[in-house]
Amino acid sequence: MERLMKKIDIIIPIYNGYEDLKKCMSSIFLHTDLDNHRIILIDDKSSDSRMLPMLEEYQRRNSNIVTIYNDKNQGFSANVNRGMSYSDRDIILLNSDTVVTEGWVDKIISCAYSKKEIGTVTPLSNAATLCSIPIMCQDNPLPEGISVDEMGKIVERHSLKKYPRITVAVGFCMFIKREVIDKVGQFDAETFGKGYGEENDFCNRAEQYGYIHVMCDDTFIYHKGTASFNTEEKKRLCEEHQEILVKRYPEQMKRNTQYCMDNPDQYIRDNLMPFIRLSNHKKNVLYFVHSDFKEDAGDNKGGTQFHVKDLAMSLKSKYNIFVMARDSEYMNLTIYYGEQSEQLRFYIGAAGVFQQFENKKVEEIIENVINTFEISLVHVHHTYMLSLDIYCVAKRHNIPLIVTIHDYYYICPTIKLLSQDGKFCHNTVDDVEKCKKCLAAQCGYYDNVNIIDDWRNKHQKALSLCDVIIVPSKAALKIVGRYFPGLLDKCIVIEHGEKLEISEPIELKEELIEGAPTHGAIDFCMDHPNQINAISGWAYIEGIDSSQVEIYLLFQCADGNSFLDKAERNRRVDVIVHGKQYLLSGFIFSCVGIPISEGKTVVNVLLKYEGKYFKTGVKRQFDYKSGKLENKRLNVAFLGAGTREKGSQFIKGLVDDSALEEVGFYMVGPVGDKELEKIDKDNFVSIGTYDRGKIIQIMRDYHIDVICILPVWAETFCYTLSEAILCNIPVIGTDIGAVGDRIRTLECGWVVSIEDAIDEVKSILQKLIVSPELLKEKRDKIANIKPKSLDMMISEYTELYENMNDSKCIYGDSNTGAIFRAYRPVVKSAKVNLMLGNLDIENHSLKAKIKRKLKSTRFYRLLKKVKRVLVNIK
Repeated sequence: MERLMKKIDIIIPIYNGYEDLKKCMSSIFLHTDLDNHRIILIDDKSSDSRMLPMLEEYQRRNSNIVTIYNDKNQGFSANVNRGMSYSDRDIILLNSDTVVTEGWVDKIISCAYSKKEIGTVTPLSNAATLCSIPIMCQDNPLPEGISVDEMGKIVERHSLKKYPRITVAVGFCMFIKREVIDKVGQFDAETFGKGYGEENDFCNRAEQYGYIHVMCDDTFIYHKGTASFNTEEKKRLCEEHQEILVKRYPEQMKRNTQYCMDNPDQYIRDNLMPFIRLSNHKKNVLYFVHSDFKEDAGDNKGGTQFHVKDLAMSLKSKYNIFVMARDSEYMNLTIYYGEQSEQLRFYIGAAGVFQQFENKKVEEIIENVINTFEISLVHVHHTYMLSLDIYCVAKRHNIPLIVTIHDYYYICPTIKLLSQDGKFCHNTVDDVEKCKKCLAAQCGYYDNVNIIDDWRNKHQKALSLCDVIIVPSKAALKIVGRYFPGLLDKCIVIEHGEKLEISEPIELKEELIEGAPTHGAIDFCMDHPNQINAISGWAYIEGIDSSQVEIYLLFQCADGNSFLDKAERNRRVDVIVHGKQYLLSGFIFSCVGIPISEGKTVVNVLLKYEGKYFKTGVKRQFDYKSGKLENKRLNVAFLGAGTREKGSQFIKGLVDDSALEEVGFYMVGPVGDKELEKIDKDNFVSIGTYDRGKIIQIMRDYHIDVICILPVWAETFCYTLSEAILCNIPVIGTDIGAVGDRIRTLECGWVVSIEDAIDEVKSILQKLIVSPELLKEKRDKIANIKPKSLDMMISEYTELYENMNDSKCIYGDSNTGAIFRAYRPVVKSAKVNLMLGNLDIENHSLKAKIKRKLKSTRFYRLLKKVKRVLVNIK
């Protein structure tokens, strides 16, 4: 407290700049305690006739404003010295083209007296060389849409308060202790008359007396920039004065140059930049998911990740999207704002063998993220091998909370509700002994532990904290309702929307750059048992982070055709022995759906960086065979992963059936069941993993007539069914969950029972062989189906998010008429106790406004059924 009460003098040297000074003084009057501090205005014989009346007015306005007038123009350094001579206090030398911010003097003084050896202090600014943000040693414009005062608040709130040491102060706003002036002397006005270098000279002298110079990283002062002289004169003065400084202080100037090159305090800027970018007046939405969808994350594939990615990429222009997801032993927090993104990583340790419902470390990270970034809405997508703390923290902060149920993990640790014998569990009244044995066999629980009741109770409690529970299909809603009937009033159905980004090969027109330091290898090329049409490998440019490099394959085909296609990057933990920056140097590429001819083909690996293609020298020749089955009367594709839960036993049974030898079977997707790998039939081809952007072309190339989707569990949505519809191909699906419901509702195919799936599919296929007109009928119906688009889904989520946030935004301040921001947990300006069916508000106009708002939103019409308190603001 004592140091904050210290009185200082603010010295402002003036030469013209009427409008600048006016703005500067306005900000000083607003943000400076002029009962304690004094302003010394020194006019260096300004030629602008408006200056004198304005300065006289300032002096009349406050007795702590002193004006000094020079009889003749003395130059910047001499002008400053006159102020130093007048003062007997610590000073802040302030340029007249600055704008100060709230609390600036107190924060600078606090920084200055944090260490005895500190001689000068310089705050952050948009134009302050060593102390410039966001780019050092550059005059930066203010970020678009952010005022000076807002910038000051951002810097203060999110500062690390490290007060890092810098080599010299910057004269635009330079605090100097009086003891330093008394010991070191004033500026060398004789040498640096008009400026440029005088503060460096002063600071170098002070350093030789044992003082240091620091950056006040919790204070921002706007600086218009040095535009007092014409460009040629400024350049000449800078060069001349630089030579003088190098001659006087050779070692110190070397260190100053090295500081500028190394930029050791960039972390100060890096820490502030997310908050600066996030100050765009958009709401901050947090997605919480068990596994990240990013390329450089492990386990980044799956329906949940597809959905979260669709939401994040589609909504990042409207909201600031935060994706919080486990990635091995870390929690990733990726911030998406517009086309920019940033990532933070928090160590949380490896996931345990069993679900941990509470985790102090995870809770603290969530708490910090919500507080630091002022999250306005939380949307939980999965908590597998994470704790349930996200629900409690969001509720504690009174933040709107949504959850999407993508599978049945909340009901049972098996996730898909499959029993140990592979059958879907329908019963809500469970046989405890049966559950214990099942969980022991599948999840490793001790068979004498009854975990299921506690599991469901904890998850039901977490879900009950949500404002809305989203399920992607009516079929999934029925199942959730069986186990958690008390949560049905919170549930709504929002089906996933689909948008297939058609990826096509491109013609290489750019010149290839050879001789670059690249490394790489092809691991397999058309010869892997599970990826017969795939090429896999790795490649990187030496010294360049692989996340900044795209990987392309150049195909030179047997028919003379040549084309380029982009490969999907993936993690290569084995390659990071060469450097951690090469983690994302791996690639895998599916050759189905591209215009490659059968025969001898050469593939070259290229790397694209900063718009240029680099030749790696990594290539392979192979004999390409598409695997197309000729002369088959009916072609059937099993679309999706070939796993037990996806019906691999049905696939094997159908392929092995000798009565279906007229049918050509294609496994389109990764094989997860070893029994499928053993199939050796002339009418079966596994083409492996596919690029979703090429699915339509794949179906055309292989002349697929029917798609089979045969899960044995009640999928909550099924993306592959949407893909089939977009390909205009009829589907045969098992009559369970969303697959059965959607096929019946859309009339896009046929459903078969799980009990007799093989025989029923076989019967349908045989009918289609005999009566191909049945296929045409189905195709015609599918052609009229308008599947839900991604844009339609995004529109629904946008409406939901806006209505959710309205619960925090509709309360106006009766004095100012302002609307409170969504993330404010408490509104102190009004007494509001908002109950369903009873709006107890003294302000009748506000009450009517809230009623109208509630009636106008579908979300609140839904909540009206719940009979609970919406908001309790005291």
